[in-house]
Amino acid sequence: MVSKGSNRHKLSKVKFSEIEKTRSGRIQFKTTPYRWVILFGFCGLLLNLAMATVGLASYVAQIKTAFGTSQWSVILLMCMPNLLFAPMNFFSAWFFANFKVHHVLRVAACLQLIGGWVRALSFIGDPNTSFWLLLLGQFLFVVTNPFVLGVISLIANLWFGDHERAKATAISGLMVPVGSLIGLGLAGYLAAGVDSEDPVDCMDRLKLIVYAQNIIFSTTVLFFLLAFREKPLTPPSKLAFTFLSLSQRGIIEDIRTLSKNRNFMLNMTVFIIVWGSYIAFGNILAPMFSP
Repeated sequence: MVSKGSNRHKLSKVKFSEIEKTRSGRIQFKTTPYRWVILFGFCGLLLNLAMATVGLASYVAQIKTAFGTSQWSVILLMCMPNLLFAPMNFFSAWFFANFKVHHVLRVAACLQLIGGWVRALSFIGDPNTSFWLLLLGQFLFVVTNPFVLGVISLIANLWFGDHERAKATAISGLMVPVGSLIGLGLAGYLAAGVDSEDPVDCMDRLKLIVYAQNIIFSTTVLFFLLAFREKPLTPPSKLAFTFLSLSQRGIIEDIRTLSKNRNFMLNMTVFIIVWGSYIAFGNILAPMFSP
């Protein structure tokens, strides 16, 4: 609990519209039912990035046939998420340090939507010269991965109380392997029976896969853009209050402050375990869903 007198300045700075207090003069932290809407919308972005990252992994040979491109070009398409993740982590840290989180996430959501439909533009014109559009669309999409994955703990800490924080983190992390399974299963179902030597058949099946993914991407992104909010009206926990009260001291000092919080470190550990399991799980299942 936080005393009334010592945090009056911080409360006015955070600008919560409601603060409930007990008779003893202490702040009573309160969760809002809208937290589940926030979590549901955010999980849609996690689902999207997993589908885009793994959804075409079982269709490598057919993409090569459809576009008449080289094996190395297709490998670049598949490896792009891994190649971009590490360098984009530095950019995401800078963006989160200089811009509001909800603004960064909205831009990431828009890039997911744009990237998905830029991929579809590769089906227009000569396939032998339009593969670069598939690469460009995939680049725009996967470049957002660190921005979305990096705020799993933040969403849980900001919107959920102490007893629900681990649950919210687990649900968010679960969306990554679930999205991978949906992406692999969707590609396997739509590409079943494809003639891997026929460029026309390979291209037609690829169109079905990309359009089906884009319908999901469009639905989840639009819901996120309409539903997402910057912060709750009331802090659900002392951790959320502390986070929103941090001064503009710079990202390094803020990270040091958060690293001393046991719940924050626990959430970060859960995220690392879930992300590592997702990578291993996707690599194991990809050959099994190959058409």
